Amino acid sequence: MKFNWDNIWIFLKNIPNILKEAFVWLLISYLIPLINIGIIWGMTYPLYNYSLDICSIVLATNACFYTSLIYLIGDKKKDEQNNDRNLINIVNISFFAITIGLFSVSIIELQKKETILHHSFYTIGSLISFAICVLAAIVSKYDEDSAKGKERAKESKNVTTTNVDGKNIDI
Repeated sequence: MKFNWDNIWIFLKNIPNILKEAFVWLLISYLIPLINIGIIWGMTYPLYNYSLDICSIVLATNACFYTSLIYLIGDKKKDEQNNDRNLINIVNISFFAITIGLFSVSIIELQKKETILHHSFYTIGSLISFAICVLAAIVSKYDEDSAKGKERAKESKNVTTTNVDGKNIDI
């Protein structure tokens, strides 16, 4: 993969559209967990503490989001036969495994009511996992926009005439 300033410039110019699409996707994905966290907060309002229950909700949602990213990126990889996505796919699968591991241990802790790992470990793991989800969502949306642009460019290469005021004009 070559380092190309033009690609970086195109990426930077497309950030508003990418963020808008990624935000909608993330909001839809995290809406139910946010409602669940709100319910927990509302039920325990005067004595509310950040708990392992909330970390578990975030970790489970992150794992589901990674699953969709792995599918999305893998599906695009098949379509485009593009090896540039290998690093993103490796990062997604790695963080998916870490997230599932943390979630599994947190469920064991909740059920046995024993401390296996310090709660800050889950908190940091949840935040890092979420940050990687957001980054991967932005990158995958950029790739989607890029693929659409390339497809339009391919289609326009085959156009040999256009119609202006009812007259066909050769290009």
